[in-house]
Amino acid sequence: MFKRIYQNLKKKNLFLLTGALIVLIVCGGLIVSGLTFLIKNINLVLKPIDPENSSMHFNISEVERLFLQDK
Repeated sequence: MFKRIYQNLKKKNLFLLTGALIVLIVCGGLIVSGLTFLIKNINLVLKPIDPENSSMHFNISEVERLFLQDK
């Protein structure tokens, strides 16, 4: 059956068909890798910071001194 189908196809059509199939497979791989990259980055952003390991601190009085202006 495959021999008969192969014989009916011209070589140009066969090259176009295999090229289109390869492009579809590559695009699918890029979409999957892009989505996994996006999901990993979203998980990194949404991960809470441990209070023990946090080096961030806010000095409210210093912020008020810097950003509030007397009128």
